[in-house]
Amino acid sequence: MTRLSAGHPRVKRLRKLCRRRSVRRDEGLFVLHGPTLVAEALSSDVVLDEVFVSEPPEAALAASLSASGVEVFEVDASALQKAVDVVTPQSVVATARLPEDSLDRVLAPAKGLVVGLMAVGDPGNVGTLIRAAEAAGVRGVLVGPETADPFGPKTVRASAGSVLRVPVATVAEREVEELGVLGWTVVATVGGGGERLDTHQWAPASVVLLGNEAAGLAPEIVASADVAVTVDHEPSVESLNVAIAGALVMFDWRQRR
Repeated sequence: MTRLSAGHPRVKRLRKLCRRRSVRRDEGLFVLHGPTLVAEALSSDVVLDEVFVSEPPEAALAASLSASGVEVFEVDASALQKAVDVVTPQSVVATARLPEDSLDRVLAPAKGLVVGLMAVGDPGNVGTLIRAAEAAGVRGVLVGPETADPFGPKTVRASAGSVLRVPVATVAEREVEELGVLGWTVVATVGGGGERLDTHQWAPASVVLLGNEAAGLAPEIVASADVAVTVDHEPSVESLNVAIAGALVMFDWRQRR
């Protein structure tokens, strides 16, 4: 196992991948923090690029890494901590190839539920929604403009590994407006004034759109949708957190599909 210094180019690249979405996009890589996520990646279709450890991994993970053939590097604990910039130190960190999930793969055939995230800016909310999507049996997640990077470190951690298994595809706003042509019923979520969620009749192929934490969905997106739904709640509460509202919508679909 090769030992790397804090100034080694591989460690510098890891630091950049943790901090910059543009670097992740250009390199086609993202970062996995901790032995649990690395082990989950090894058991999924995700391809590991490099692994960095500050101490020997436990036996099962070491055996899996050895069997995978991925190159493992040793880095001083303080240097690895500074590179990944997380509150809780991790003894195992990996870079992995970004999954290549196309819009066609997520949408074809037109069946089931797909969730579209439109300008959802908080990585924790995006990760939580992807985790809820897997739990509810959702087909996939569409990531619209101005939405937090689904493969950013905070998002990956918040998804608890679900982003490794749920198909995620980037989508432009105009493509969302054209989903009806592909046989999908577009459902916009709004804070008030929409059809009550508990009376909504789910179409066999539905795309639920969730909007920005503060502003919600843009008016033009709501106008282009087939129907708008509202999660019923007490009037003393102005609105629900987007991750909570999204989870309620997904599980309503799961229970009544």
